[in-house]
Amino acid sequence: MGDELDIVDPIKSCSVCMRKYDGKEVKRHTIKCGHIFCRACLDKTIKTRAESCPTCRKKFTSKDIIALY
Repeated sequence: MGDELDIVDPIKSCSVCMRKYDGKEVKRHTIKCGHIFCRACLDKTIKTRAESCPTCRKKFTSKDIIALY
């Protein structure tokens, strides 16, 4: 008892690569479904032709990626 699960907070880090958002190298980006990831992971998803959200699998294109500030 007393053990807590180490859950990735999507507001603090990318749920795909687990890198923490620092506002410089690793920035938050969202797609049309509203899920948040780093740009590198979204670009990799598009490059591998998966073109779907890693969380809900809704389709997206590079035009759907929006930087969050």
